[in-house]
Amino acid sequence: KQWYQRRVRGSSNSTVSVTETEVRMTKMVGVDHVYSGTNLLSGGMLLKWMDTIACLSAERLAHGPCVTASVDDMQLKAFPTIGTIVELVGRVNRAFNTSMEVGVTVQIDN
Repeated sequence: KQWYQRRVRGSSNSTVSVTETEVRMTKMVGVDHVYSGTNLLSGGMLLKWMDTIACLSAERLAHGPCVTASVDDMQLKAFPTIGTIVELVGRVNRAFNTSMEVGVTVQIDN
């Protein structure tokens, strides 16, 4: 198990397990999530969902508001269509003094 040190206001340092930062979200691709004229999930909508899950995971460790500074890499192997269930899982991979790295995995289920 990986552990991170965290300083909470008004208390001494405490440790947090990586699994404590894990956040899961399940979405169903709807008509309002696809490119117009197609039934394929919009890449922008997928990024929005990924950003939300990453932020929630980071905030579990930080105990405060977090923002996304950058996205390192994104690889699409399949495009979900309307009615597809999309599961997103985010967790903090590494933590530094003023930043952290959050990994997000996306799986689709037809």
